[in-house]
Amino acid sequence: MKASRRNRHAREKSGGGPRTDEPQTHRGATAWLSVAIAAIVFIAFLPCLSNDFNYDDEKNILENRDFRGLGISNLRWMFTTFHMGHYQPLSWVTLGLDYVIWGKNPRGYHLTNLLLHAANAVLVLLIARRLLNLGMGNAIRRSAVDAGAFIAALLFAVHPLRVESVAWVTERRDVLSSFFLLATVLLYFRANEAAGQSRRKLLAAAVAAFLLSLLSRAMGVTLPLILLVLDVYPLQRLGGGRGYVNRAVRGVWLEKIPFIALAAAAAILAPIAQKDVGAAIELSRHGMDGRIAQAAYGLVFYIYKSLLPLNLSPIYELRLPLNVLAAKYIVSAIVLLGLTATVALLRRRFPALAAVALCHVIFLLPVLGFAQSGPQEVADRYSYLPAIGWSILIGGIAAFVWTRPIHNVRPVVGVASTVIVVTLCVLTWRQCLVWRSALTLWTHATRNGPPAASAHYNLACALAKSGDKQAAIGEFHKAIDVNPVFASAHYNLSNTLYETGRVEDAILGYRRVLELDRHFGRAHYELGRVFGEQRRYQQAKEEYRAAIRVAPSLVKAYINLGVIVAQQDKDHAAAMDLYRQALAIRPNHRDALYNMAISLDAVGRTDEAVSYYRDTIRADASFPDARINLGNILARRGQTTEALAEYQAALRIAPNHPVARANYEGLSRQQSK
Repeated sequence: MKASRRNRHAREKSGGGPRTDEPQTHRGATAWLSVAIAAIVFIAFLPCLSNDFNYDDEKNILENRDFRGLGISNLRWMFTTFHMGHYQPLSWVTLGLDYVIWGKNPRGYHLTNLLLHAANAVLVLLIARRLLNLGMGNAIRRSAVDAGAFIAALLFAVHPLRVESVAWVTERRDVLSSFFLLATVLLYFRANEAAGQSRRKLLAAAVAAFLLSLLSRAMGVTLPLILLVLDVYPLQRLGGGRGYVNRAVRGVWLEKIPFIALAAAAAILAPIAQKDVGAAIELSRHGMDGRIAQAAYGLVFYIYKSLLPLNLSPIYELRLPLNVLAAKYIVSAIVLLGLTATVALLRRRFPALAAVALCHVIFLLPVLGFAQSGPQEVADRYSYLPAIGWSILIGGIAAFVWTRPIHNVRPVVGVASTVIVVTLCVLTWRQCLVWRSALTLWTHATRNGPPAASAHYNLACALAKSGDKQAAIGEFHKAIDVNPVFASAHYNLSNTLYETGRVEDAILGYRRVLELDRHFGRAHYELGRVFGEQRRYQQAKEEYRAAIRVAPSLVKAYINLGVIVAQQDKDHAAAMDLYRQALAIRPNHRDALYNMAISLDAVGRTDEAVSYYRDTIRADASFPDARINLGNILARRGQTTEALAEYQAALRIAPNHPVARANYEGLSRQQSK
């Protein structure tokens, strides 16, 4: 008995709460519930496994060579890059592992996302059980707690608002960071139930899990505030009779220091990453009044869409300048004030409602628009973490009703829960099919979502890639009708016009792009390419130089300018200087290496030319022209066997290549004589 009192005293002194150790039989029930949840999640999201890469996956996965593998150079890039405006090294590591296993097969990437989401659902189950035990104590039986936690996990996991986070490979950062964040919360609860050395180890593990979450994505940066809310209710380590600022609760505050330090570091990195891609919107374009209106709308939007998840869209576009007197902002403000007043009035009688509402606001703080970045006003994926609290609250209500002495109450709760979960599963299945391909996604967005220039633009790009150029042109025009100053829409419209033979219209389009954005280097580059193909070399050179001036990292501009300088001006020294500048930006760029070799050979520096041709082949082993040119040099040197080997290698790559065939046959005849 004395030992028992000492242990209880130690827990109280450290701020610990009641223990929730499980007997062996209950751990077995937990395992079965976990398996059931994972199975239901897999069924609901099964169509995702047949989906293609989508949206930003093209830039992050298909066009991105840096993440492909887990070598030293890959890992160095992952831990130092702000690619596409995010610092997410751990997410890149998992994507690199996917590449090692699956290559470019999207099924494997989707499977990993789905596995992580299923794991998150199980973590929500475990957290919900602890919260329901803490919040309701002996008011409900263990079977009711299990039922409530099971309902909570499913309401969170199979809701169609989760589809964007699961079906979009780029949002690996969402499901991965949430996995570690939920693990952090679970470890924090377990630390609260422990004492002494065990407690310190669990807290250290929670801090480590939080670090892993932030290394996956900075969305959980507000977790220290969430932990303080949990300390107030249901843990009751702050407030009430214990107070908020005194010696008795000093340990509660001190243990938050590591969490706050990590959150502060992530909060510093996040805007730097966004600045790297120019995604942040300045106050001069989007004033504070507009940001407040946007925040009010966002807070209500995620609750509304959770209750009525219809007409979901991959883009809810922010239209600037924002009209703060528009109906949706006025209505949102009124609803928000009403909800806030209701929560405030009920905070003592129903503290769980106040805690969940506060967590809803805290989780959304980074994405409410106060530090607006990107074109979206709101996004389905931002509901991932805020939805957890509401799901657990509903699960708690179901558990409480489950135990009421009312005739047939359990069948009613069971049937109602089943109907809701099945309905959500059906909606989720359908929403997964929306993400099947770029064409299905953006066709859905233009037909079902709010008017958005980005939706028409992305549909146009998908149509252009599928070969339907005329339909693409129509969608580009629709995007421009919604947003006349959408420079990228004008740019890609011009590209498509050029591809359909409307060269002069394309040139006018590129000029329009530069009127809208004089720093749009790719428009200068495309003008240079068009003029070069028309043999208007002086104009081409002017445009390439302009592209280099406004976009110094545009490698192809250096290379194409170098080719004109070498071929038309016969100035190989100047051309080689341009190729060197390109290689300083991209050391293994195939075309820069190849054209450097051509110029070196032209000025008689054949040894160096051979070296650059071999570098070109290492950069792209499937490039036949480098092997042919290398074979030509070797043939001139009398190295017939080596030259024939290069021609043969070129023919293995391109069996019908006329130059490779002619050179091989000609040299073979010479050798036979």
